[in-house]
Amino acid sequence: YPLDSGLVVNGILPDTPAEVRRGDILIKLNTAAINSPADLATTLRALHYHDTAEAVFLTKVTINDRSYFAKRTVALPIK
Repeated sequence: YPLDSGLVVNGILPDTPAEVRRGDILIKLNTAAINSPADLATTLRALHYHDTAEAVFLTKVTINDRSYFAKRTVALPIK
C-alpha cells in the first residue's frame, strides 16, 4: 500500500471492536480503498444499519527495535 494512503484512527467510539486501536491506519472498507475522509463518507453512505463491513487496517509493530506495519482485517458492525 502506498505510504500516503489511508486514514489514521484518532479516536475510538464506544462499541468499537477491541481490535481497532488509536493510531491504526484504515486502508480499505469492504472493496473500497480509503484515501480521504470523502472516500470513507461515500463508502459508509452505501451501508445500512446492522450491516457488517470488512475493514482493513495497518498497525505499527515494533520487533527488535525495527518498525513494521501489520495488515489486519476487522469486522465492523454498522450502527
